Amino acid sequence: MSSTIKNRLKALRNAKGLTQDELVLKLNSQINSGEKPISKMTVSNWENNKHAIKQDKAKLLADFFGVSVPYLLGYEIQSNQRAFLAFEPGLLKSLRLKNGCSLSDISEITNIPIKDLEELENDQLAYSDLELHQLTNFFNVKVDEILGYVPHHTFSIPINISSNMYKDVENITDTETLNSLISDTLLANKLLDNLKDKLLSSEIINSQEYNNEIEKVMAWLIDFNNALGIQKLKLITKNNK
Repeated sequence: MSSTIKNRLKALRNAKGLTQDELVLKLNSQINSGEKPISKMTVSNWENNKHAIKQDKAKLLADFFGVSVPYLLGYEIQSNQRAFLAFEPGLLKSLRLKNGCSLSDISEITNIPIKDLEELENDQLAYSDLELHQLTNFFNVKVDEILGYVPHHTFSIPINISSNMYKDVENITDTETLNSLISDTLLANKLLDNLKDKLLSSEIINSQEYNNEIEKVMAWLIDFNNALGIQKLKLITKNNK
């Protein structure tokens, strides 16, 4: 099954100066021993959009090239939109102290202003996709080690959050209600993630199709959760003034 959106695999491979054979060797060295090896023909089909790249292989490729899955698959990412709020406090600061580096060290390498880093460490600012990409590369960690969860940009079928969602939740001025909604959406996402895994390992026909639909719901839930978290942050900041 081909995709109507052209992926960036060939461009990323060429940027690294790799042939298809060389890419195949590097990818196969990273997959499990019992897993079916990736062939040159498979890579060629992916690059020419003859076959869709499955979720696990898209993640493998994205990690290898140091990009997000949506970027690899050809989707446009609004890299400067602050849409990712950490749900476990202190993770970034903990990583920095663990690695023995200062805010100025991080700023010098990532070009993220020290003031922004301070606010991110104190959970007073939401992350942009670009900042997450820079920080995960700097610390050599996965996104959930900074946020406490995996945002939707790691899914194979990302969706764009509606700006109306942020406006809608602005009407919620009770932190207890926000906390309850945040907890429920995170729980719902975990349950859907379990369902997705079971579908993929089942004998159900078109399980990948169902999986894609589940991912859309999960992506929406994470976006909704981010909107709730940002509203909660606004209320906390307002009350502390």
